[in-house]
Amino acid sequence: MARAKRLNEPAHSGTLKVLKNVNNIYQVITRGKSTIKSLGKELGLSPKQIRRYLEVLSEFGVMFETDEDGNFAKNISIQRPKGQGNNPLNIIALDEKELYILFSLMVGLSHVVDDQKRIQLFEKISTALGAMRIVPEKLQTGMTTLHKAYKSYENKLDVISKLLSALVKTQICTIQYQTLKGNPPEEYDIYPYQMTGIDGGIYLYAYVPRRENVRILAIERIQAVSITQHTFRRAKTVEQNIADKMQRAFRILDDEKPIAVELLFSVNQAPYITERIWHEEQTITPNTDGSVTLKFSATGRYEIVKWILGWGPDCEVLEPPDLREEVKNKIKTAAMMYSLTPQPLETWVSPR
Repeated sequence: MARAKRLNEPAHSGTLKVLKNVNNIYQVITRGKSTIKSLGKELGLSPKQIRRYLEVLSEFGVMFETDEDGNFAKNISIQRPKGQGNNPLNIIALDEKELYILFSLMVGLSHVVDDQKRIQLFEKISTALGAMRIVPEKLQTGMTTLHKAYKSYENKLDVISKLLSALVKTQICTIQYQTLKGNPPEEYDIYPYQMTGIDGGIYLYAYVPRRENVRILAIERIQAVSITQHTFRRAKTVEQNIADKMQRAFRILDDEKPIAVELLFSVNQAPYITERIWHEEQTITPNTDGSVTLKFSATGRYEIVKWILGWGPDCEVLEPPDLREEVKNKIKTAAMMYSLTPQPLETWVSPR
């Protein structure tokens, strides 16, 4: 007669039990030579179960010492794990670094790892949960994120990993940071508070004790990271400062000078404008001719101007006057650059 299943029993509980037993056996074996009898005694399993779990380990790529008949040797010891790392059960156990990466991916930091690592994490999680076997490649053909004009972090994975670890453990870091001015990298201590991703880039909000302020650091400009043995206590005032910066900024930059912006968008672009949240405090007003007026107050003048220019003739700055003048001058400069009539050097300064 079949055993009645409890209503609150997970469908994959049996699979998880097997995986835990397999992992426990592996951990005991790595401490030194063991026998089937000693393994059974320590883990409360029968010799038959131990042999079966050893076979599972073999299927995962763990190579054991064997006797002349090809059976497990009396003293169970690992000959050579398959692949690299301390734990060959890579499809079962997530290490600390992988947990940080997993959470980073969950909050949208898609460039912390490459596609191959994402597939490995997917296989580990699906196996550990006893989920139906799905070939990751088949999922990739149906679901993907289109990345364009993004920053490459192929050479910054070690930097990202260290920062994530220090962030979680509240450890003080010493970094070398390259500014855009071309000067030699600056070296100073930081308290890493929060990592965020936007427009294909990854940024770190960090408190800099020597300057007594919060800086927004572009990950690609961090040349080196050294985690110290010292920790810091997260301050509520710093956390609030970071939250305020995120709230104020139009994109990522925060110059702490909010601009009350009013923009008029053409009939052609009105549907697109109304489909999105451009800023948390925005208001969109439809006009009788089909155009729309977008209002918001935000910091980051450079990014606001750059975004407005991207709309070309479909966007007109109504307020404030100084922002309207700045955009108008940049459009004039661009028009001169493309003019068929050469302009005197004293009237045209190339943006290049």
